[in-house]
Amino acid sequence: MNAIRRITGLLASIGFIAGCLMDDNAVATTIPAAIYIGDAYPGSYLLPACIGAPGSCAQLRAPGTDLDSSISPDGFSSSMAEATMSGSPFIPEVTAHANAGNDASVASAQILYYMEITGGAGTSPVTLDVSASGSASASGGGAAGGGAFEIQDNTTNAVLGDWTTCASTIFPGACDGVGTTFNLVGQPLTLNSNTLYAVLISATASVGGCPGFISCPLQTGDAQAAVDPSFVIDPSTPDLSQYSLNFSAGIENTAPTPSSVSEPATCTLLVMAIAMLAASRARPRP
Repeated sequence: MNAIRRITGLLASIGFIAGCLMDDNAVATTIPAAIYIGDAYPGSYLLPACIGAPGSCAQLRAPGTDLDSSISPDGFSSSMAEATMSGSPFIPEVTAHANAGNDASVASAQILYYMEITGGAGTSPVTLDVSASGSASASGGGAAGGGAFEIQDNTTNAVLGDWTTCASTIFPGACDGVGTTFNLVGQPLTLNSNTLYAVLISATASVGGCPGFISCPLQTGDAQAAVDPSFVIDPSTPDLSQYSLNFSAGIENTAPTPSSVSEPATCTLLVMAIAMLAASRARPRP
């Protein structure tokens, strides 16, 4: 009889663990894959025209760095372009860097990924706390840098959040009204649960740009840009434990969580405790 009780208790514990692990990985819908588009062209002030699906012509179409440089045979002209995209192990980030000495250069990096707040009944309003930093810089001649961070309802295409940075030495007024940085720390944004949202982050940098002209004079300058967002469900959300944030595969989100011990950690501790209990009961009596 005691053996039956022990087996019954163990099965109940296993059932709880299975439910715990399933809840941790549950999603209401299939979240689309992230799209990565990275290009770096030294010796050029424009990205080549692309005919086809977005990103189909990109040099880099996966997380990583595209770095290229060039120098003229006489050493008079040199340029460097670098585009970096990452979705993990921390938070998504894009950076672009263009540098030229009597030359031209352009770099661009962007990630389009998706997120969903799963849980609750129907499409309940849920507040997200948004944190992100963006920067842009430009120095020397013909330099421009810019970053963008946008959140969009994937069904209605409504833009729910939009932050940009801009820096330019090409035209003094090109960035009027737009700062060179933005810094969001827990900015509240109300979204709906069980609804798919698209997140776009992009960074561009160029040196030697002169829009409207067929040929551009060689320039000496430097331009950079970067964007990196993260999200957390606001701790004051009613029935907080019912909700979870899910992202495209490969996209991580390490923003602080409301609880110091996450549910997966609780599951792990439970498994360890049961294993130790089983071992102690299996040990022969002296």
